Amino acid sequence: NGLEVERFGLEAILHAEGAAATFPQYPQMASPRPRHVRPPTTVRLAHGWRFVAQETRLTVRIRRELMGNTDPHVAAFDPEALAGPLTLRPPEPGDRLRPLGLKGSAKVAELLVDRHIPRPARALWPILVAGAAPVWVAGLRMDREARLTASSRRVIILRLTPPGRG
Repeated sequence: NGLEVERFGLEAILHAEGAAATFPQYPQMASPRPRHVRPPTTVRLAHGWRFVAQETRLTVRIRRELMGNTDPHVAAFDPEALAGPLTLRPPEPGDRLRPLGLKGSAKVAELLVDRHIPRPARALWPILVAGAAPVWVAGLRMDREARLTASSRRVIILRLTPPGRG
């Protein structure tokens, strides 16, 4: 009944011998089972994280707030531009998105590696997909195809809430 130390990049995690390392500082799916998302809804994630989805009319005030948003835990999409029903699930091999603000596409796995997310934490990272296409690597990057535009009339607002907040 001892302790183990595992090294993940620059981080060292101390945990009980034989137990898997946990990462409460990162959002994680509670299980690998996909969860359908129909706003308004809240999905409880592991370690007290929550994923909240709301849909509303896009007013001038809401548009201004969202356009000035710098919180990576908030994303907004035009529901008319989404390619299918929303599902929250862990990453799958080959997942790609077209990151807002960047040219081309990027592999979801590379986005997670670039942020130095430990491999075990990447395995259950919440990915929002519309149909089969990833549209938000929760808390990190959103896809540009479903972004709000001047013609958007409604908005789906997504919030990733860390434990102990709101």
